[in-house]
This record gives sequence, C-alpha cells and structure tokens, in this order.
Amino acid sequence: MALSKSEKREYCSGCVSNFYNGNNPLNISECWHLKTAKLVKRYRIYWWTPMDKASNFTEVKVLNCYNDLVNGHGYAYLENIPSHLQQEWKELKSRPHSEKHRGTQVQ
Repeated sequence: MALSKSEKREYCSGCVSNFYNGNNPLNISECWHLKTAKLVKRYRIYWWTPMDKASNFTEVKVLNCYNDLVNGHGYAYLENIPSHLQQEWKELKSRPHSEKHRGTQVQ
C-alpha cells in the first residue's frame, strides 16, 4: 500500500529536509523528495557508535530519503545489518525482549 503525501509527511519529522515542507520563510511548500519517497526498513545506529555489536543497531521504518545527520550528530540508516554481525543480529532478534539490551547502551 502506497502512502499518501500527508502520511509520508508524518515520517518527515526530524529530517533535515523537512525544512522544505513549508517549514521555511522561502515559500517552499514541499520537499523535492516527498513525491517519490517510500517507507522502508532500515537499521539505525548513532553516527559515532562503533559497528562492533548487533545490539548497537535498532530496526526502524523511515522514508528512504530520511536524513537527520547535522554537523556529525545524528544517525546512519543502513539497508542491511553489516555482514560480520548478521548471525549476532539473528540471535539478538530471537531473544525475549527483556534480554535484548541487557548490559548494552541503547541509542
């Protein structure tokens, strides 16, 4: 099911380009990505967090154009868990929720 433009805009909150969705003094009413944006699954990790543990990633749904990185602060959104963490990710996903982040930093 394709999202309407108004449904897509709900996912724009926090994106640096949301400025162009009427949130500006320039009379620009729509971000140029909005028309073709698609809701996708991504694996989010804070920009400065090491990619050495599967528990450092969070599975999220975002628009494929979403970008919240400003001046080196924000998140990276990967299409896939890095190959060296795929087995650890599968094991993490199979654990009960209460055990998933025990002893790890959650972003």
